[in-house]
Amino acid sequence: MPPPFPVGTRLRYVGTSRVYTEIEGKKVDLIFPGMLVVIDSVRPGWRGTGRPIPGQFWDDSGDPILDSTHDGCSVYHPIPGRTDHGRLISHDDASNWEVVE
Repeated sequence: MPPPFPVGTRLRYVGTSRVYTEIEGKKVDLIFPGMLVVIDSVRPGWRGTGRPIPGQFWDDSGDPILDSTHDGCSVYHPIPGRTDHGRLISHDDASNWEVVE
């Protein structure tokens, strides 16, 4: 599945979660109700084969890790001027965002 929002889309967070981090001793919001963001990049999804990945095993069970399908995500960076702390919006979370014209 492609990312839920294309690059350049303006969004408002209508969910109820609040997430922050600390940078240089200051509390910095990463997401909060009413937050406005612009999607600045996307991560494309890919269709997995469902087959075991050679040489990859779950440590605790010994079962092989399967090549799985991953949906695309839309990405925004909540801290102006910084490219770290990028946040992903997946299809599961898309309903917590509304497009702002």
